[in-house]
Amino acid sequence: MKKVLFIILLSWIYVVHSFGGEISHSVLATGKWYKFFVTEDGIYRITYSDLRKLGISNPSNIRIYGSSGAMLPETANQNDLADLQEIPIMLAGDGESFLFYGQGPVVWKYDASEQKFKHELHLYDTRSYYFITEKAGGKRIQIEASSGSASQTVTGFDEHMYSEKDLSNLIRSGRYWYGEHFTGFSSNFNFSFQIPDIDISSTVSLDVSLATRSTTNTFLEVKYAGQQIAKQSLSRILS
Repeated sequence: MKKVLFIILLSWIYVVHSFGGEISHSVLATGKWYKFFVTEDGIYRITYSDLRKLGISNPSNIRIYGSSGAMLPETANQNDLADLQEIPIMLAGDGESFLFYGQGPVVWKYDASEQKFKHELHLYDTRSYYFITEKAGGKRIQIEASSGSASQTVTGFDEHMYSEKDLSNLIRSGRYWYGEHFTGFSSNFNFSFQIPDIDISSTVSLDVSLATRSTTNTFLEVKYAGQQIAKQSLSRILS
């Protein structure tokens, strides 16, 4: 379970308009709002004590608004969301907190042509932002009784992990960034992934993306536990 940190207090925001649909004003146009962020997907807990410290008199009446956390489409006609959407929350059993599912800025999309999931970093931020306001009648997650007995038992699932850092831009312009910088033939980096309860008999798929700019022919080796599992030859730049 994760907790959130409130970072900005918004007091009476006025005149906010959206271009993504037919609305007269944004939900942020009236009321008192509090802004917070998350950095990854997960279930988050917010306590009533935290809300009271912000000045919310009745924490059971709060509402949360946000979006998917992913980058907005580059073309305006692809943006289906005209405004922030209300996020359903679940009141916790302790009576002094609530839970909600927050989505971070990194999204996973299924590539039908390659039949696998691929991640997409947010190019402009490392956080996803949500907004809280006090207003009765908000969306709540309800617990429903099972309609029957389970017909399938799930004992495992496919885990997806990545290591990608936007550290270097080769031409100091554009949207393409690269991570660790290999210099010389002796350069090496270690990448570690912690996967609890891993099925050691399962198959692992590894994707490596790279770019090279060198005056000599080079190569990249990928090793696991000291054993080479891949090698890619890289051609030099022709002058």
